[in-house]
Amino acid sequence: MVSFFTGFFYFGTYEEWYNKHVSKSNKSGILELADIPIGKNLGAAAFRDEIKLPNGQLAKITEGTKITKVVVFAGKGTKRKINVAKYLSKQYNIPESEWKKVRGEGFVDYHGVSRRAELHWFEAKGIDRIKMKVKRWLD
Repeated sequence: MVSFFTGFFYFGTYEEWYNKHVSKSNKSGILELADIPIGKNLGAAAFRDEIKLPNGQLAKITEGTKITKVVVFAGKGTKRKINVAKYLSKQYNIPESEWKKVRGEGFVDYHGVSRRAELHWFEAKGIDRIKMKVKRWLD
């Protein structure tokens, strides 16, 4: 069993981290992940995800909220392939096999109103959420 120490911070064992942040795959091969908190301060505002809306405009995730019900439904760790994995691999220089297509629910600032939406995005080791979009509005 290995514990992780960085400076004065104790991160526990890998198993503790895994159990906290990643749950087991269900029967359909979908991998469930932990909620993603969205920061709320001036510094965090610059790093909030930019999201493509169904009408093609861009918006941001509502600050101080969370992306919940996060699951990997295609790519690494699932039974389903990502159709654009070759494109992502060339663009970001990360192997096709490392990409995940993820979905979750979150709040998006839309014309001054915070609206609940189903969000889809891609991610890979070393790359956070990219090409995030509103798949559908939930309110």
